[in-house]
Amino acid sequence: MLKLRCHVLVSLLVTFSLAGCAGTARRTVDAGAAIKAVAVVSLLREDVPVQKLGLTVFNNDQRTVPMDGELNAAATAVVQSRLKAVRPAWVVKPSNTDPASLAKKFNSAGVSWSSHTGTIKPELAALARAAGADALFVVIDTSLENERGRGVGVVVRALPGLEPGALVHANVLVVLVDAAGNEITNRIGSGSSQVKAAELGLGADITAAAQPQVQNALKARWQAMLATNLAQALERMGY
Repeated sequence: MLKLRCHVLVSLLVTFSLAGCAGTARRTVDAGAAIKAVAVVSLLREDVPVQKLGLTVFNNDQRTVPMDGELNAAATAVVQSRLKAVRPAWVVKPSNTDPASLAKKFNSAGVSWSSHTGTIKPELAALARAAGADALFVVIDTSLENERGRGVGVVVRALPGLEPGALVHANVLVVLVDAAGNEITNRIGSGSSQVKAAELGLGADITAAAQPQVQNALKARWQAMLATNLAQALERMGY
């Protein structure tokens, strides 16, 4: 009798566990209302940081490389292109918005506890309506727990007696929201490269980041890495 009761109890636990897993399965865009049209908006920071970390905080420095809209234009094009290829039945519409204005508001709004894009939920809903889209793919900066540097940028480590090294990073989060601005799902695209700072035209002194040839080389690296990491995030989302 005791063995029978234990068997029944185990069976019930397994049943409830499976039910719980089904109830919390990751929601995807195909699980909701039929999607026929989507739009893409990228809200990455366009003033990309080049940071130097020295022996102490007194040796630290930071410069910026202005991308002037190039970064968000590149990110939008990458996502649009991939969605057209993997979801040919969808109509990928232009967002018809000024990403710089929306990005500025988003990046200065602070943290939303409701969702990654909760601080601009009304704006995203309005954008979806204006574009005639059933859902939006939103690209934003993110960071990793074990890596310094948020979003796109370079971190140069310059310590006495050692050749300066550099971490080139492009950590992004792709967030899928519905037409009301509610988050459906998200995935990170991450990947960085460790190189000698000299390969980037930089050194222990990062003032060279203001030189056009150095900036152009950095932009090329960032955009290539961004394309790879966005593809990674979309693949993780199932697209």
